Amino acid sequence: MIEGPNTAAEAPSLIRTRTLLGTRVVYYDHGTGPALLLIHGMFGDHLDWEPVLEPLSAEYRVIAVDLPGFGESDKPDVAYSTELFTEILSELVDELELRDVTVVGNSFGGELAAIYAATKPERVRALVLVSTGGLNVRGEEELELIEKNFCEANLLALTPQYHELMFSPIFTGQSEWRARYLEKQNRKLTRPDYAAYARTLARCIPLASRLDIRGYLPKLDCPTMLLWGDSDRVFPSAIAADAVKQLKHGELRMISDAGHAPQLDNPAHFIAQLDTFLATHGIA
Repeated sequence: MIEGPNTAAEAPSLIRTRTLLGTRVVYYDHGTGPALLLIHGMFGDHLDWEPVLEPLSAEYRVIAVDLPGFGESDKPDVAYSTELFTEILSELVDELELRDVTVVGNSFGGELAAIYAATKPERVRALVLVSTGGLNVRGEEELELIEKNFCEANLLALTPQYHELMFSPIFTGQSEWRARYLEKQNRKLTRPDYAAYARTLARCIPLASRLDIRGYLPKLDCPTMLLWGDSDRVFPSAIAADAVKQLKHGELRMISDAGHAPQLDNPAHFIAQLDTFLATHGIA
């Protein structure tokens, strides 16, 4: 059900809330036209798409979700799984009565987007995987190191200085959006729900790092674009070049002067590439 109606004196809010499977889920919803469902990555929320939200909503209906455990959404003490996330996404799409939605996911959000598109093909018109994980295999030693470094105790001890070290590799250089992203991450450290958020991360990071979505790629029948930052240091573009060969209707496009979050590094080029892809497939 939808919650939090505005009073008559208030400007219409672009942030909405629904209870889905017993969890309060917050999402941005604005614009008219073909529906875009944007799914953020690890440590993220709907503001991971901040510079492209308003421009895209001029042509599309843009829904950018805070996944359960992230952003302003509830952070329940549960076993986080791909099934939980994709069921929540499915409920949101159903409640909003979206048809033929284009799903766009960045990093961990791309992993979830691919799984959702493969398991709910009747609801997905097109798929965009933005510098997505799950397309290469990590060794057990690396996986164990990731899980050790991002254990709950370490996440609870994060500081702005650690954030600078952690998140700098996402970007190609200094920019307004990089600064805003780091400010957002630093604000989370003082939120009253930070402990619950750290618990979510400690459970989701092993999930994301161990996911292998390559088996889903040949099952995708919808047009699919791999959209990659040309300077992505987290998942280099060679990974995408291998993955696109597994797609029935796939293509790889690069975003210039961009890293792991190209919608933040080069939002204008990101929007141009997305518009071109959607127009090519009659989604406009």
